[in-house]
Amino acid sequence: MNSRQQLESYLSNVECNTIIEANKLYLSFSTEMTELAFYKALERLCKQGILTHLAKSIYYKPKNSRFGVVSISEKDIVSHYTKHKSGLIVGYQLYNKVGLTTQVGKQTEVLSSALKEQNKKIKNVVVRSIQCELNAKRIAAIETLEILQNYKKIENLCNEALVVYMNKHISVFMICSMFWKLPRQCLSSTTEGLLR
Repeated sequence: MNSRQQLESYLSNVECNTIIEANKLYLSFSTEMTELAFYKALERLCKQGILTHLAKSIYYKPKNSRFGVVSISEKDIVSHYTKHKSGLIVGYQLYNKVGLTTQVGKQTEVLSSALKEQNKKIKNVVVRSIQCELNAKRIAAIETLEILQNYKKIENLCNEALVVYMNKHISVFMICSMFWKLPRQCLSSTTEGLLR
């Protein structure tokens, strides 16, 4: 079995609408094929319809239905970058989720420790790299700090909902303890200034 057939065999076991990061996948095939040959094979698989190119070095295996090819959803993209507590949703999706506004953003913003580059835009999902290890407490802290940092900019903000959220999630002691437990890379300079 040649390397291209091994790649096709691997992809046949991948679930539909699963994101495939080419640079990570190449690491498992680097001993069998050159990088140029690997990316050429991916290009051929895209032409055959086995894979679909999403963004630079990002592919997915499309799902075929009786109505044709079903494109990958934003939910699938977001879950790829947030699974296993490796990321979190920020921006209007977060504000909407916690009931601060009914506005829906044009893009979904995600902070993820799984992303090696600074930023990546995939469809309407903007993924930004965060250089700290995430857990449930840090995610809650970053979400609260994100809301504190941007509450003046949120359109149609429900002030009552903001007060309820803050009463539920924050106290002066909690802010200080969250601030000092988070690595500096997790906070913007504006948020640091707000907490001083």
